Amino acid sequence: DLHSFPTRRSSDLAGFLVHMTHVPARDEVEVKAFVHAEGWTASSTTLHRAPECLAAPGVDLDFRRDFERLTFRLDATGSYAEPGTKEPWLSGKPGAEPFGLEVELVNPLPPVDWLASKGSAHMGSDQIVTAHYEVASTWSGRIRIGDRVHEASGLSVRDHSWGPRDINE
Repeated sequence: DLHSFPTRRSSDLAGFLVHMTHVPARDEVEVKAFVHAEGWTASSTTLHRAPECLAAPGVDLDFRRDFERLTFRLDATGSYAEPGTKEPWLSGKPGAEPFGLEVELVNPLPPVDWLASKGSAHMGSDQIVTAHYEVASTWSGRIRIGDRVHEASGLSVRDHSWGPRDINE
């Protein structure tokens, strides 16, 4: 997962959420993406045949300096909502609006390994998540919705979990 938080200046109000899930038994990757910039939003949920998350079409990740700095790129199409739309993630206009992002993330601190730190990696059940880490970052880059490109920066959290996620077991 990659979650962002906008900067304090309202003129820079922009952010994104990208969630990727790999299901090895089916060799599938689900990519959920949501971007917001200058009041516009776009989102999509897609399913791909792929052996791992980074093999999904439109997803690119470039690590530098031992994970301290990375560039994340996403190109997608999906529904969109114009500025002023109430709850745009629920009422977006269906369609094939191209959107994406290219952001650089800088990790000022090492990742937190919740299992090693005796945290809540199992979340109360051996059936959920066998390992989990999180890393705080700053981000800067471009968010694109249609032909509108917005430069922005902010804070973000990147996390990764291994293991089953079925909370009904």
